[in-house]
Amino acid sequence: SSAQSFLPASSPVEIRHFEAEDEASAWEWLGARPLAPR
Repeated sequence: SSAQSFLPASSPVEIRHFEAEDEASAWEWLGARPLAPR
């Protein structure tokens, strides 16, 4: 996932700018769940 390349773990808010599939991958990598599921 390209998310791991530029997504700092300290800035999970950046995930909101991702496409739906990238967002899911990023959350999986962070071991977290979306704050506001679509």
